[in-house]
Amino acid sequence: MKKGKLFSFLTILLFASYIMSAQDCTFYYPDVEGAKIELTHYDNKDKITGRSEQEVITIEKAGSNIKAIIKNKYFDKKDEFVFENEMEVSCIDGVFYIEMNNYLNEQALAGFKDMEMEIKGDNLQFPPGMKVGDVLDDGTVTMSFNSPGMSMMNMSTTIKNRKVEAIENITIAAGTFKCFKISYDIETETFMKKITSKAIQWFSENVGMVRTESYNQNGKLDSYFVLTGIQK
Repeated sequence: MKKGKLFSFLTILLFASYIMSAQDCTFYYPDVEGAKIELTHYDNKDKITGRSEQEVITIEKAGSNIKAIIKNKYFDKKDEFVFENEMEVSCIDGVFYIEMNNYLNEQALAGFKDMEMEIKGDNLQFPPGMKVGDVLDDGTVTMSFNSPGMSMMNMSTTIKNRKVEAIENITIAAGTFKCFKISYDIETETFMKKITSKAIQWFSENVGMVRTESYNQNGKLDSYFVLTGIQK
């Protein structure tokens, strides 16, 4: 083979390899059906306020693309079941997506458990090759509540100013995990008022959220939750 043709062939091969690697999926949840995650919730005084269980119900794979349905169950501080919902997470062409209902305040939603609830929202994106300093896309979720004898009430939550702050190893009771540390602002709006707060999350590949801290309008820690168990 002539040098010119060999060079062209190698260039095409390297380009194809680059495209394939760019589409590889970094999945921020276990990609095995039946996998379970337990998160324990605490207030700012380290007292348990509840816990949640997440289970991978279904997994669909097509090449490097993956889609999973996660069932969330929420329990109060007495470990009594409160409510459950489902969310979809996926990785398409290298971009990881997570439904915004994963960012809802389950303690606030517990007060509406006896009402009809409709949730519509965006998918938050985690692009491939994330690095420190990257600014990520915003997302919004809207909830509508209705019950007999009561008019519909809407509540929306917007996640914005998302930024990759660091790549850190987090050691907790469930183990040590390499995580992306991502900060963001939260705007929650109802027909009565708008509340602004901040949060920081640590995400780990094939695990999901390892730790999340929520801060009030004054910048003080309000609550947090931590991964306390994982089964794959």
